[in-house]
Amino acid sequence: MRKALLGRFGAAAVLGLFFAFLSLLPATAPPASAQQTVRMPNLVGMNGLKAVQLLKSLGLTYAYSNQATTNPKLHATIARQSPAPGAMLPAGSKVTLVQYWNSAPPPATVVVPNLVGQDYIKAMDQLARGGLRYSRTKYPTADRNRSNKVFRQSPAPGQRVPRNTVVMLHYYTLSMQAAVVVPSVQGLPYRDGLKALSQRYLKVKLDPARVPTAEQRMHQRIARQSPAAGTKSQGGQTVTLWLYHYTPARAVVPNVVNMPPQQAVEALRKAGLSVTTAAQRVPTSDRGKVNWIARQSPAAGQRTNRGTRVTVWVYSYAPVVPNVVNMPPSQATEALRKAGLSVVTAAQRVPTGDRGKVNWIARQSPAAGQRANQGARVTVWVYSYAPPEVVVPNLVNLTLAQAGEALRKAGLTARLEQQRITAGDRSKVDRVARQNPGAGQRVRRGFLVTLWLFN
Repeated sequence: MRKALLGRFGAAAVLGLFFAFLSLLPATAPPASAQQTVRMPNLVGMNGLKAVQLLKSLGLTYAYSNQATTNPKLHATIARQSPAPGAMLPAGSKVTLVQYWNSAPPPATVVVPNLVGQDYIKAMDQLARGGLRYSRTKYPTADRNRSNKVFRQSPAPGQRVPRNTVVMLHYYTLSMQAAVVVPSVQGLPYRDGLKALSQRYLKVKLDPARVPTAEQRMHQRIARQSPAAGTKSQGGQTVTLWLYHYTPARAVVPNVVNMPPQQAVEALRKAGLSVTTAAQRVPTSDRGKVNWIARQSPAAGQRTNRGTRVTVWVYSYAPVVPNVVNMPPSQATEALRKAGLSVVTAAQRVPTGDRGKVNWIARQSPAAGQRANQGARVTVWVYSYAPPEVVVPNLVNLTLAQAGEALRKAGLTARLEQQRITAGDRSKVDRVARQNPGAGQRVRRGFLVTLWLFN
């Protein structure tokens, strides 16, 4: 019943696959059980390679042929078997198998599958099914979890390659005697050191203790290792690592107040500190201190990390505003100019009854004694003449003579209105009946008060 294998890989490819999985099987079948007969298992639907392995383990021989199929899911599975499942066979009997084989024309190129982490036997079977060939290299390991697992492949997964391309499989094989030389990982970033050790099948333990360093670039790099570099160790052994932790060196802040800028910067640099200048200035009327250091933070004598920035505030010239109140304008302007200030006159005037003060300075802002930035404007208000005001007396019911005397004493004058007001009482005739402005109002001295008399 045996015949040449036909299918999508051609006769040569199929024979290659056949001899490949035969090479994976034990050279001789294990002895059958003590019984002279074995029960025929059900192999229909099983992968062909696994079916052959099962028959050999039962002490049975086999022959098989292929049956074409276009269903990729049935490819390389058992379609029929003879004898039927359950039959009792003498040890060494031959079982005939019919295997489905995909008869669809093979693609010109195939995609390399991801085989990393798979058992290498399954990986080879997957490559054969996918129209690819394989080559394998084994590496000793003492880690049972890695045994027989593919850890690297070439070409990489996902690449499209011509059919029958050879894929190199690198896999581990268990060997407690596998010896490796511990590499030097001191000074490496932790991830790089972990990778270097893992590539040599060594496990890594990170000690929680940290090694202090004043070099910030060494933070989280490997400070120590055990065993030391060059030590021969078995695969799967553990290498303990200690990492650096950046711990800045401390410095004492020097006193830079009342220093010129260059001297202050140099003093801070020697202490291992840097400097930043605050935008805000400290006013001073001493021109000799301009741009010198007025204040600093942190203060002198404090301990801080090396590299810390010390903030400094510098002096700027801020003159004291002179008193220019009751000065004539030209004198006030000159006094402000000498102080490094300018002047602006407010539109609003301050009234005065003293003609001698007209146009002199009545008020200023900022006030005298305050500090202002150099070139700042000082606003001044000047006097303008305004006659003094007086209170209009009550003139109603006074005689004309009495009213005139009262107005004279108040600094006012009278104007008699010709129209009279009729009085119901003859005793009021020729007395003041009405006045304008009224009693109690405030008017300028010399104001004219109009009077109406009773008739």
